[in-house]
Amino acid sequence: MSSTARHVLIAGYYGHGNAGDEAILAAMLSDLRSLGGDLTFTVAGGDPARLAADHGVQGIGSADIPTLVDAVRASDLVILGGGGLFQDYWEASSETFLTSAQGGLFEYLTVPVLAGLLGRPLVIYAVGVGPLGTDQGRRLTRIAFGLSRAATVRDPASLELLRELGLPGPGGQAIEVAADPAFDLDPATEGEVDRLLAGWGLAPGEPLLGVALRHWELGSARAGWEGEVARGLDLYLEDFDGRVLFLPFQAAGPGPNENDPAVHRRIREALAARERAVFVEQSLGPAELAGVLGRCRLVLAMRFHAALFALKAGVPAVALAYDPKVSSLMARAGLSGLALPAERWQAEALRDALSQAEDHRWREAVAGFGSAMGVLARRSAELALGVLAAPSPELPEPRAFLAELAVEKILASGRQRSELAELRSRLVLLGEDLESARRDLESTRRDLESARSDLNSARRDLDRSRRDHAETLRELERTSEDLEEVRRELESTRILKGEREE
Repeated sequence: MSSTARHVLIAGYYGHGNAGDEAILAAMLSDLRSLGGDLTFTVAGGDPARLAADHGVQGIGSADIPTLVDAVRASDLVILGGGGLFQDYWEASSETFLTSAQGGLFEYLTVPVLAGLLGRPLVIYAVGVGPLGTDQGRRLTRIAFGLSRAATVRDPASLELLRELGLPGPGGQAIEVAADPAFDLDPATEGEVDRLLAGWGLAPGEPLLGVALRHWELGSARAGWEGEVARGLDLYLEDFDGRVLFLPFQAAGPGPNENDPAVHRRIREALAARERAVFVEQSLGPAELAGVLGRCRLVLAMRFHAALFALKAGVPAVALAYDPKVSSLMARAGLSGLALPAERWQAEALRDALSQAEDHRWREAVAGFGSAMGVLARRSAELALGVLAAPSPELPEPRAFLAELAVEKILASGRQRSELAELRSRLVLLGEDLESARRDLESTRRDLESARSDLNSARRDLDRSRRDHAETLRELERTSEDLEEVRRELESTRILKGEREE
């Protein structure tokens, strides 16, 4: 590494196998590298080895607080983003903040807080904001943005929500509307896409309806919506001369929200025209997904980045808008009429939207949209590099001391939690050992009891044998006496007989 290299730490929802978020990271790194010169990167996420292999960075675990502290301290710039990080669908506990058990918004507040404590410049990079339905969610969002030196959001709706929260505050840094970094991602080449399609039994020019859905049961989503989608696809296929191509954006995860193939499989099985469905289960890279969706005639998207890749390629998309971010993206592209909120996830509404999207006017509406968004996507990188180039204000000595003290307390708390966890683990093992020893002792006691019983039985048998032996001896003595008596009688008889013969 060059002595003049600057080091950047990036944190977000990376390394979890979500193609959309990996597309964000790949595009961010590409823009920062092309614009920033000699930079090195550390990325905090879910799978450090995967991050290193896929993106050519140093990967660290976002739940490893001591390592994260070291990474912030070693950085010249800290970036949080992009993606829809600032939402509060799931509750988060403040008690777990700055521990390996933290989650939700508290997990994404960790890096801003550490950057503030350690005096490192923070940039919030092309994030989505909302929904924020709780006081806690709104408060934590204000704190995170208040700690940043510069911030961009990926759509106007996010900026509007921040303004409702009172951001930027007096004297705060301006917040700009940019675009999702994935708009600047290069798709797979034509040849690569041809090979993928051929592997699925598809010809390069075959008409395709790309479908990318996900599990969802929150908000106003009604039970049975998957069946409605299947019926809507069947209705549309009556007039569509191509095939349906199911593409997963997250294929392997710990829960239903990270298992797109399971949703696709259920919908395919519910199709009357299932022989016209092509089911892809393998994990694809973001560039591959972007290239394949760009080949489709039309896309039905629930995954945000499925709609984004389609629009970037000039392909009209119909969206199942489970989240405001999807509606916002479609509105920005001029396709609000093709974004179906959850209450309209019925077969006929879906068929009608897909049929409308075939109209050339929708295709004209998205022409040039992707390139315009690509320019805006690079704006976040330009702002971040501007912060990197600017001198960072030094903390006053008392605040620096308190910040270092706070960091040491955080690390000490982490060590204590680790030690406590280790002690609990040892207690569990000790308990298991004690239980095993108790079982062994009980088994030994049963064996001894059995041996004692066998010994008593043997003793009784021996006593019976002794009695039988004594009785046998007495009988032998009686028999011996009888024989002696017989002998005497025979001797007496012999003598008498001899006397008579004389």
